[in-house]
Amino acid sequence: MRKIVFAVLLLASALRSGAVALPEQAWQVWSPEAVRPEQFRQENGVFLLQAGPAQEISRHCSIPAEPGEYLLSAELRCTDVENQAVIGLEAWGGGVWKKAVFSPPAKGSGAFVPVQARIEISGEVESLKAVLLLRGPGKAEFRKVALEKAGGNPLLPDAVRSGGTLSLRVTEKETGPVNRRLFGGHYFDIRDRKTAYADMGMSVCREGGPGFFSPGRLNPDGNAWRWEDLDRFLGWSRENRVEVLGLIGGAAPWMTPDGLESPAGWKVFYERWSDFAVEVARHAGTVRHWELWNEPDGGHWFGRPWHAGAKEYAPLYLETARKLKALNPELQVGTGGIADPFRGSIDNWWVPVAKHPGVAELIDFVAIHGYYGDPANQIFARGIDHMRARMRECLGREVPLWVTEFNVHPLEDFTHRGYSFPLQAVMIAEYLALFAQKEIESSQYFCVGWWESDFSPWDGKTGAPRPVFHAYAFWKDFAGTRLAVTNPEEAELPVVACRTDEGARIAYVPARREAKLRIGFEGCSEADRVAVNGFYGDSVIPVVFSRSMAGGVLSVDIDWPQGARALLKVEVRPK
Repeated sequence: MRKIVFAVLLLASALRSGAVALPEQAWQVWSPEAVRPEQFRQENGVFLLQAGPAQEISRHCSIPAEPGEYLLSAELRCTDVENQAVIGLEAWGGGVWKKAVFSPPAKGSGAFVPVQARIEISGEVESLKAVLLLRGPGKAEFRKVALEKAGGNPLLPDAVRSGGTLSLRVTEKETGPVNRRLFGGHYFDIRDRKTAYADMGMSVCREGGPGFFSPGRLNPDGNAWRWEDLDRFLGWSRENRVEVLGLIGGAAPWMTPDGLESPAGWKVFYERWSDFAVEVARHAGTVRHWELWNEPDGGHWFGRPWHAGAKEYAPLYLETARKLKALNPELQVGTGGIADPFRGSIDNWWVPVAKHPGVAELIDFVAIHGYYGDPANQIFARGIDHMRARMRECLGREVPLWVTEFNVHPLEDFTHRGYSFPLQAVMIAEYLALFAQKEIESSQYFCVGWWESDFSPWDGKTGAPRPVFHAYAFWKDFAGTRLAVTNPEEAELPVVACRTDEGARIAYVPARREAKLRIGFEGCSEADRVAVNGFYGDSVIPVVFSRSMAGGVLSVDIDWPQGARALLKVEVRPK
């Protein structure tokens, strides 16, 4: 069975006692091809998986965990002799899947048989994955599925377990202008697609792929500047009205007189590298935001040859930031994007940098990265909150937070590792709602134009747009003025809203579990037009709704079906 390498859930906010039956709404697809409705359904407490020849169909649920003993139990029935069904448990900790335990295969007996998978884990553990797996062809039914921890602690938050009614209200309270900087991308290789960013509705470009701001490209031998490629890039950004986030990283031999294998040349390196940065910023002119180095906590900052860390990075940041501010006090300088803020880099790398004498006063923004799977797992959300808490502690204030790289998976062939393009696209659309709600200054999708990879929004051979292209297009209406939304705790993902310059009110509502949704809009009238569309990852489909008016509030009611997942756009426009 193919294993997946991606981070999953944080601890739920509250745990109850007793075994937990895992509901359909909690299970997510990770099979190579997304499970279609005819391949998976849940009826009267029975999960049904149906696979074709040579297929492996699975559903999984990831839950927060801690060291201990866990038991996953179920009753299985296979209706065809050829297929096999199992249940399994896998533990995630320390950046790897540590252990996998599966039940003996249940074969086509035609009767329900009890099966169990028991796992005991110790040491570092962050989450546990429960799996229902069918190797086709044929059908398998799973019932009485339950997961329990020794000592009787259940592992699923109430918000996932229940359906019910979710009531939201878009108020008249304005919270500031919509920040279109949210919709940015990490540039890699645009090639002939000169309008790529505009087509997707993007507004900010983090230049990091070709290295237009790097020593190796601009001045590899220390003798002559080569501005031609950078000038072409800056011209492209002006033509597309794209704001540039400049990323300076890398070194050239002339900066390291003692060679890369020796740390003796740090002082000379700081001086030469910072002088280089000043000349680049001077030439770039209109570029106002500068990120110093890419993922310096993750080995990209001379991690191997010089074993460099926060102690070496902090003086480089200090000297470079001082010189950039002397060149132009309006320049904004930020620490390099943190590779893995969730698993310790904030505390172990960024905090020591920020506490280095003189650095805190020169940090204008902080950059973090994240490839954490389903946004509902709250990993990214909690990482953002933790980063801001450390800002207040170390800087005495909060500065803008940039997400300068994000996607659902860190590897460029993620469709072979559990994510179909439609599933990835709907998750990206949901992440944009999270970043809007968390007031991220800017986020950069990784990456716009790595043509040979799954990251590219276009197919590398045909040039046809992939689903994630439409995820960004779905957000183009998010403009004008932000409106506050009452967002009950039971909402699994953030809901955000705006009022456009034309007077339309628009709410983006992630929907993923069976529920009755009621979205109320203050300040509207009976005559206003209403439309609801759902972005399902591979399509945008009108959603059936009803409307009512009471007490000056226009309510839009939706019966959201079981098992469906989409980002809804609810629009109320003046007639």
